[in-house]
Amino acid sequence: MVNTKLADVLSHVLSAPLFALYSLIIIYAANSAAYSPLPACLAFLIGGVFLAILPVAPLTLNVLKGNIDVFVSDRKRRPKFYSYALLSYLAGALISHILRVKILTIIHLAYFFVTLSVMIVNFKTKISAHASGIAGPVTYIVFFLGLSYAFLYLIIIPVAWARIKLKAHTIQQITLGTIVL
Repeated sequence: MVNTKLADVLSHVLSAPLFALYSLIIIYAANSAAYSPLPACLAFLIGGVFLAILPVAPLTLNVLKGNIDVFVSDRKRRPKFYSYALLSYLAGALISHILRVKILTIIHLAYFFVTLSVMIVNFKTKISAHASGIAGPVTYIVFFLGLSYAFLYLIIIPVAWARIKLKAHTIQQITLGTIVL
């Protein structure tokens, strides 16, 4: 029971929207002046709204109404929620581009393409969006900040354990989620 509770907490704390916020913190803590003409708090606000709040707003409303579970276990119901996230990421990319915040534009587009890939694969088989939600942003961080951040890939291990423990995914689904970028 304790292991299941821990797995549930990890699944929530290391969800893709929250990891987007962690990613922004890492990127801006590394050297915010080099990445944005905006103050870090404003860039973080824009990223937070379009990477973490708006993408999950429709999901949250449906969970509160009792229409679905928080992880949308029924994969046939996922495309609708992926579509909302995709629109949010595109809007965030557009606003970031207009404001000339290149790194924020790129991270929004990275989330867009990772989510689009996950959505497409989801039509054929179940895939771990949690694993993609870690692997994609970590790849982005390593690309922009350097190999010294590669240790962040280790976060996939507790995510994989949690999702398997909760019987939400198999090892194959975790692996597929990790490599679909």
